Formats: sequence, structure tokens, C-alpha cells
Amino acid sequence: GALNALTAIAEAWADSSRVLLLTGQVATHELGRRTGVLHETPDQAAAFRAVTAYVGEPRTADAIPVAVTAAFAAMSAGRHQPAYVECPN
Repeated sequence: GALNALTAIAEAWADSSRVLLLTGQVATHELGRRTGVLHETPDQAAAFRAVTAYVGEPRTADAIPVAVTAAFAAMSAGRHQPAYVECPN
């Protein structure tokens, strides 16, 4: 589903709109293994780097609020832009 939102995030970037995309990700223990688990996309976050002010990849529950706070700060600094945070299962 995250990559389905990429076009909309790119449009938000072009329009200088603040949009926070929170997405799911495969389980932490599956990240980077390239085993073909359902919805695995190698380096999914890389697809969003060119069209967002911030890409967050928290890997623990405690890191999620930190990433979301950083995303909001990045969206509002300078030219408004979208941000992306992916949370593993």
C-alpha cells in the first residue's frame, strides 16, 4: 500500500503541502532478508526520499514517537513538504 501512495506524496511535495504518511512494514526480523514475505519491498523508504522532507524508519515501539515528532518538525521547516514514517510489524 505504501507505494500506491507515492504518487500522492510526490504531488504533495510539488504543491508544498504538509502530509504525513504513516505506513506499515514487514516484521522487524524479516527486514532486509529478501525472503519474499508478503508486502516485502527492498528499501521501501528509498522510494520516498526524493519527495519528502523526512523519512523515518523506527524499529522499536519507543522510537515511533521520536520519528513522528521529527517528521512534523521537518514538514514545517522551510518549504512545506510531506514526510514518511514506516513502522514494522
